[in-house]
Amino acid sequence: MLKNKFTNGFTPLETVNFNGFLDLFKTGDFKKNKENKNKFLTGFTLTELLVAMAIIGILSAIVLTSMSGARERAKDGRRITDIKQIQLALELYYDVNSTYPDTDTGIYGTVLSDFLNVSHDPDGSEYKYWSSGQDYHLGTVLQQYNKLLEEDADATTGFSGSGANCASATGDERCYDVIP
Repeated sequence: MLKNKFTNGFTPLETVNFNGFLDLFKTGDFKKNKENKNKFLTGFTLTELLVAMAIIGILSAIVLTSMSGARERAKDGRRITDIKQIQLALELYYDVNSTYPDTDTGIYGTVLSDFLNVSHDPDGSEYKYWSSGQDYHLGTVLQQYNKLLEEDADATTGFSGSGANCASATGDERCYDVIP
């Protein structure tokens, strides 16, 4: 009768646990079974926690290193897009003024402000620009190799279209440059 009174309203799982608890009192093995029961109620050991933290640390290091390459590709994508936008603004400027902005005036400031607000590249440096008035040479340095580097101008007027800094022919080919 005691079992039925206490099992009303309990789920089957709770009933099994409660009945098992009552059986401990009946058998007299409460002390022995209590030790076994506490074995399963304890938390994680220090070793288990350290292993879990080490695994999380290794996984986060792998993810962060793979993200740095994606960040560089994103910056290069923005550089290429900016060069294309500046190129369009230069063509619009030429249509209105029949000349390109000269090298001393450059592409920053109020010169192209009617057509485009020219920003710096993602790292804060300026895009390379040279102009003779009827021709121009525009470029930027990419952080990673890109297939577009094989198709760019590689012109040598104003600044060299090759090199790691768009200024000399030494170093890896990282200078993405365009001409009209």
